[in-house]
Amino acid sequence: MEIIADRLILRDYTSDDFSFYEELELNPLSHKYENTAPDAKQIKENFLSILTQTTSDPREHYDLAVCTKQNRTPIGNVSIKLN
Repeated sequence: MEIIADRLILRDYTSDDFSFYEELELNPLSHKYENTAPDAKQIKENFLSILTQTTSDPREHYDLAVCTKQNRTPIGNVSIKLN
């Protein structure tokens, strides 16, 4: 999945994005308003789960990388869950 706007691209994560995802999840601000933050093992498990979601049918959960349109560099994450 890929959504393209004027300055941003929302796209599915790929296996090449793990280092960005890990850095994002290890940042204390990412979990500032949560009771706990994931450890390294949980981060890896969550990322593998995100990769498998892309082939779910029907797909009910979307974890997407927010990237700059100019050079497709990931800058954030958005998560959408269908009820």
